Amino acid sequence: ARTIDVSKFQEHFMHNKVRRQTFERDSVMLTINTEERRGHVVVFNYGAVVFVNVPQSLRDWCLDAFAPFCGDTIPYGFQPVEDYKMTGGGQVEIGFDSVKLPQLDGHNLAVIATVLAQSVALDHYAAKTDAMLEAFTRLNSSVERTGVFSALEKRSLFRLVALNNTLFTDVIAKIGILERSNTAWKYLQYADVWEGLQDEFEIRDRFWKIEFKLNLIQQNSKFFLEVLATDKSNTLEWIIIALISI
Repeated sequence: ARTIDVSKFQEHFMHNKVRRQTFERDSVMLTINTEERRGHVVVFNYGAVVFVNVPQSLRDWCLDAFAPFCGDTIPYGFQPVEDYKMTGGGQVEIGFDSVKLPQLDGHNLAVIATVLAQSVALDHYAAKTDAMLEAFTRLNSSVERTGVFSALEKRSLFRLVALNNTLFTDVIAKIGILERSNTAWKYLQYADVWEGLQDEFEIRDRFWKIEFKLNLIQQNSKFFLEVLATDKSNTLEWIIIALISI
């Protein structure tokens, strides 16, 4: 989903007496106890959900239960997904597919879940940005051949500009890539885990790549919009001249 209303989500599960914890400003962690295991679900307001030690059948149930609080849901099967192994005991070891920590307390789970959620969100926005860039390339090629904008191409350009602005807002403001985790900020012992995971998942590098592409689209769109504005101004001038001559 593009968004999850975390406030309403918390209110709903407060009445259902499910244990809730809040470690980050944009998320809430639920603890699920079953006969076989104890699991956790971390829900983020920008649409990501992280499951820790939760079986697939229960994950599907949770996603269905969360649906009323979601906006602009992604069709089933098209959601970006990542699997990551977490184990407790021993020294800190951070790898591309697993992490080992002395203990898996709530703060460590919150830090790991935040990075995983950011990684999945970046996958989603990278795919949307690439699709936008491809659409813009087609638009650019068409204008290069004909030298003019058709009515359909004008609408496509305006949609690309609006979508570009939306993605900028989502990637920079909602996901909080440039901000440190509240847990890592407050408690120094979790800062190394946060930084290690950020580096392992190349969070900032992937963010810069998306930002570069969005800036490229924005700069080229600005040029085309200026051309359209100039054409419209010239047309109005000719209309005025024609009216005066009448």
